[in-house]
Amino acid sequence: ASSSQYQYGRPSDEELIELTCVGRSTKPIRDLLDYVKMWSLDKEKALTVIRRPANKERSRYGGVWSRVSSRPSRPMETVVLECEQKARVLTDINEYLHPSSPR
Repeated sequence: ASSSQYQYGRPSDEELIELTCVGRSTKPIRDLLDYVKMWSLDKEKALTVIRRPANKERSRYGGVWSRVSSRPSRPMETVVLECEQKARVLTDINEYLHPSSPR
């Protein structure tokens, strides 16, 4: 069963899905959720996700960033910037994505 959540009288961008499993084992549902998670992560590797700060009401109940959209990632060679500016941007990106940086 599926139903849309409403926030301030309009549908939110999140959807509630209820999964039911016949029998005592929840393994089929866990396997499905694991598969969907891996599929989603794999799909996002080729995308650049654009986010914005969430409003105060929403930030109380979850993350403080809302996903606005996503676009296919593109090579840096296609980005037109002065060489020095591009180098600074790449340095910032690499620092931000470095495993030792806080999540």
